[in-house]
Amino acid sequence: MKLPSLLTLMFILVLACGGASESVVEPQEQLAKAVSPPLTVTPLPSTVTPILTPVPELVPTPIETAVDEFFWNEPMAQVTQKCSGDFTFTHKIIDLEDSSGISFGPGSHIAPHEHMAYWGVPKIEGSNINATGTQVSERVQIYSPTDIFYIDLRKLNRTTGESPNEIRYVEWGGYLYTCNGHQIMFGHLSEPSDELRSILSKNEPQCDEQTCIWSFPTFIPSGTPLFMTSGFAGAFDFGLSLAGLTVEELQGQPGYGYSMTPWRTHSGNSVCPQEYFIEPLRSEYMKLLGDFQCGPFNQDVDGTAMGFWFPSSSPEIVPLTPSERDVDEWETIWLFQDFRDSSEYIISVGNNTFGLDYGQYSYVSSETGLVNRKWDQVKSGQTYCMELRIEDNHDDIPNIINKIILLELSQDGTQLAIEAIDGINCGEDFWE
Repeated sequence: MKLPSLLTLMFILVLACGGASESVVEPQEQLAKAVSPPLTVTPLPSTVTPILTPVPELVPTPIETAVDEFFWNEPMAQVTQKCSGDFTFTHKIIDLEDSSGISFGPGSHIAPHEHMAYWGVPKIEGSNINATGTQVSERVQIYSPTDIFYIDLRKLNRTTGESPNEIRYVEWGGYLYTCNGHQIMFGHLSEPSDELRSILSKNEPQCDEQTCIWSFPTFIPSGTPLFMTSGFAGAFDFGLSLAGLTVEELQGQPGYGYSMTPWRTHSGNSVCPQEYFIEPLRSEYMKLLGDFQCGPFNQDVDGTAMGFWFPSSSPEIVPLTPSERDVDEWETIWLFQDFRDSSEYIISVGNNTFGLDYGQYSYVSSETGLVNRKWDQVKSGQTYCMELRIEDNHDDIPNIINKIILLELSQDGTQLAIEAIDGINCGEDFWE
């Protein structure tokens, strides 16, 4: 097989090499009430074709993040209550019989994020789980798993389809803040409970045509009914992000993993929420994962292709505001190990900038050679080839290879050249 010119065909993606405001250890394994993070609930399936976005070649100079007075992992809400001892969830979030299991992965997202543990709810028999805007699953009760001291909730008016078949529906979601300012995320919920509605009625929301936002301090005891699940999705989102911890401290938390730039990704302080329930809830909820692993959320491996790649280099100093730190996930790619089968490796793609349409593509790894090597074995000095199959969902992965990609890592490990081309194999003669 003739190897395409890497210099003309391959798009350069830049892995941000800056760390946080404290030192970052090698992997072994924002301001108080600043601007609230955007609600990134798991998007429902869409048939919209991603816009092709040309991106110029970027060749930055790698720089270390300078130590400054700003700590990237300050709580996002003004919570003065401190946790007594280790943080735990003291109450069930859902009855065991109301869950159909928990899956783990990016879902419809491209980038790693805080709510990659998706809690399934029973499907309504005969319904189409991909039918956006119609009830496809049972509505089950969600409880507060711990005491809440600040809320940032949103009512979302959603629209799907086109006139005259346009469907309008409402979902709720948002963030709850507990002791130490730790953040709990919920998505794909329906109307609030009577208890929560009473709390919301005491404050006027900020509204536009699509969204109403309630954001204020309050107190919600552990065990309070909060919402029913929306019924418009087959699962609800539930995530936990720990505020105030350093990079080293986060690496010791269940499911965290390793991130080179935790301040530039929505999974930068995220951990496995099931691990924080008291027993026996913890063990019971962990069983709902089946053969899924709960993490790691972050899979950066320095000096290799494995990890979360950006289209631009990271700033020398961590920016103060979230808007300056955020990056459009549609301009990124994520190269990670599958959360269910350790021999599977996946690339998650947003906009088609190098030959792959939006989606997730997987391959079965090889221990030798230059074909289908694990992402963390792709290093500088060689050109590698992977035979990809599109991954439609967690339970249906076609065995048909429809694309191959060529990868080359720069000498300093900060740039990844990548190009996808049509093909069903890498060509054994060339790669031997």
